[in-house]
Amino acid sequence: MNRFLKQTGLWAVLLISLLSFTSCVEDDVWTRDTLKGTWRVVETSGGYGHCPYNTNDRFAFDFNGFYNIWGYYGDYSEQGYWELDNGRIYLDASYDGSTDVELAIRQIDNGYLVLDVWDYTYNSRYTLRLVRVGY
Repeated sequence: MNRFLKQTGLWAVLLISLLSFTSCVEDDVWTRDTLKGTWRVVETSGGYGHCPYNTNDRFAFDFNGFYNIWGYYGDYSEQGYWELDNGRIYLDASYDGSTDVELAIRQIDNGYLVLDVWDYTYNSRYTLRLVRVGY
């Protein structure tokens, strides 16, 4: 019985250590690398207010923190800095350190990205669905 309690205690300590280690891993590392590249808007939906993006517009995220967004028909252009924290992308188009657009990552996998958007410039909310078109 004493040996059983020691083994159970050892397994419990091992399991807790393993879970503690995995909970300390930040998903921002893989998400930032996963976001890097060019994405094409395939759908805008929901919310309220003005959405400046259209189907086929491109979002390009540089690993060094720069982003560029341009309209497929040449009717829109935006650039600035981007940051990632806890599954949210913060865009600073005015280069003043403030957040102009906040993008919550709802889904990201295999070149598919769904973002819930809070656009502080236009005081609006909407959802964007994007697919990867290049790195």
